[in-house]
Amino acid sequence: HARQVKLSHWIRMAEDHEERGHSQNDVPGEQIADRAPVAIEREKKTESPDFGVIASQPYSICAVKLRPFSDWESRYRHWAPAVRRIVETEWPVHEDLVARRIAEGGGVSFSLGVVNLVRTAAIQYPEIERKGRFLWVKGKFNVRVRDRSGFRPSEKKIEFVAPEEIEEALLIVVEGGIRVSLSDAFKATLNNLGFRATQSARDEIERVLRRDESQGRIRRVGDSLELP
Repeated sequence: HARQVKLSHWIRMAEDHEERGHSQNDVPGEQIADRAPVAIEREKKTESPDFGVIASQPYSICAVKLRPFSDWESRYRHWAPAVRRIVETEWPVHEDLVARRIAEGGGVSFSLGVVNLVRTAAIQYPEIERKGRFLWVKGKFNVRVRDRSGFRPSEKKIEFVAPEEIEEALLIVVEGGIRVSLSDAFKATLNNLGFRATQSARDEIERVLRRDESQGRIRRVGDSLELP
């Protein structure tokens, strides 16, 4: 009953939101995703003079085709199961990326209403676990390092990568060398995730690194990194 109340409340909010003419611009820092096809299914290897060849997995996108509906109640009833399918394929996955898959599959604009549909569906399905803004399959812990180099620009954001996946990518790099310089570690980590070494991406790795240092997973020695 409590879940049904939450769902009814969300539907009213979504309808009010749409009546006021709100769109994708209501989601801070987001733009509507373009509709260009994305092909990610390929292997990627990066070379490093210090620690050889490191492989990342291809990123498997769960593209969905959804029946279009104009009212939010019908959208939720018919689209919510696709949220579970997307999470089962792409976990851990940022809720905004799931919302983009749903919006594209349903032929609507990416909007706060679609994001809230995803959030509500995540509550409804007990097999989905929420960690911050990332959705996981409950009971799954072995994080895969995935190559996002073929992502469209609207989806290729370091903040859309779960900290646990960044951590795993960083640990793989550090494990591959006796002592790895910070610059090489950052570059190789980002290469494996499919990103260029921009300042914002480096800042995100630095945040993960500081957490790993505090938990004793990685040790910083001068300008180098090593395992404890």
